[in-house]
Amino acid sequence: IFSEGHRFVFVAGLEGTGHHAWSEVWRSCAQSSSSSPCHLEEKLSCALYNNNTANLSLFLGFRQSTDQNLKVEEEIIGLFGECKKKQNAALFILNTVRESWNSGVCRTGMMSFPNFDGLDKTLQRPDVVQLAQLAEISQADLRILVLLRPTQQIIASTTKKRKFSDGNKLLEIAVLEANAHALYSQLRQLDPKFVICFDAYEHAIEASSFDGRTRLGAFLHPSLNATDNARSHWNASMSKIKKRNIPGDWYEPTPRGVQTPLQKLNAAVSLIADYCQLNNLTIR
Repeated sequence: IFSEGHRFVFVAGLEGTGHHAWSEVWRSCAQSSSSSPCHLEEKLSCALYNNNTANLSLFLGFRQSTDQNLKVEEEIIGLFGECKKKQNAALFILNTVRESWNSGVCRTGMMSFPNFDGLDKTLQRPDVVQLAQLAEISQADLRILVLLRPTQQIIASTTKKRKFSDGNKLLEIAVLEANAHALYSQLRQLDPKFVICFDAYEHAIEASSFDGRTRLGAFLHPSLNATDNARSHWNASMSKIKKRNIPGDWYEPTPRGVQTPLQKLNAAVSLIADYCQLNNLTIR
């Protein structure tokens, strides 16, 4: 479904690929001017993922009954329709929005692959195929922004900086490998015309080309490039992403017992990058 007015964007990427950086981009975009199309859509976001167990949500369907999942799908179809009635032109941001990240009512997290810790961590992930199907039913234009990042930087971010999986590198590698395969499988089922890929740190505003920034803006919503002023606001929002220099001590020597699992993770991460390159979806 193509729309020049209402579009929705979901940021899909492995844990550690830069979701938090994008939350700053969207906030800046939403506040940049009264005519900005960026809209932080919390209500729909909460219906997609709510880590409060008392609430139903689309991406935690493995915890719910079939009837409950059907109820959530109907709710999301209705919310897509409500969004399309709000204003003439809008880019509705479905995840990486900090307002709903740790709210007492709705704990969405960043909706990364995976999302949150816990016993079910490997299964706690988005399903962009299911989301795309519901968008299609709703006649909603859904865009998928895939986040790319080198494997070593992902591991440094998740196990060294943020101590995910309690800092257990082998466990985090195994969880990430399973989720990389899941994301790749989902991407293969989408229409690539609605997908774009971006390494938020390697090609931050300082490093990315003008054509690349323009292409990303046009893909997300035509209003972001409609005028020189709009393009300036969009570039200023993207400048919130800074190129990261990973401290040297984060790259610890890889013990023999970690080498093979890390190679398997790297192969899975490469599948995603290769998919993006083969379909000419990678922003430079």
